[in-house]
Amino acid sequence: MDEEGELDLARAMIRLYGSDAQSVAAGHAETHADMGDASKSEKWRRIAAAVGSLRVQTQARN
Repeated sequence: MDEEGELDLARAMIRLYGSDAQSVAAGHAETHADMGDASKSEKWRRIAAAVGSLRVQTQARN
């Protein structure tokens, strides 16, 4: 998944989970890490970071 795809997924997570989106994404990262899937874990860590970044950008606009 490319960076734009991860941003789209981060936006979808925000729409679906609202203020819990970052923790849900971080939970997915932990789950994949526990299962030994480092690449998926890293992907979900990037998505969690993107959710946080999008939240900061949104707050800065308001």
